[in-house]
Amino acid sequence: MLQANKGNVISRFHKTSLEIRNLELTYYLTVFNRLSSISSILAGFASSALTMSVPGWEDSLLVTSFLIFTSCAFGTNLLVIL
Repeated sequence: MLQANKGNVISRFHKTSLEIRNLELTYYLTVFNRLSSISSILAGFASSALTMSVPGWEDSLLVTSFLIFTSCAFGTNLLVIL
């Protein structure tokens, strides 16, 4: 009787442990899904910023730094999506 009771307790423990792991996995999948959704939206904004026309009278250093930072933001967003 003691062995059956012990087996029952152990099987309930393992079942509860697996349920907790399943909840954790569901949580992490939800977090990463939201992160990739937000990242794809921000990548769209960054790609539209890359297609903006820059006036010719702007400082070339300012334009170059804008393009570099926008490209880095776009690349980072694409890395998060993948």
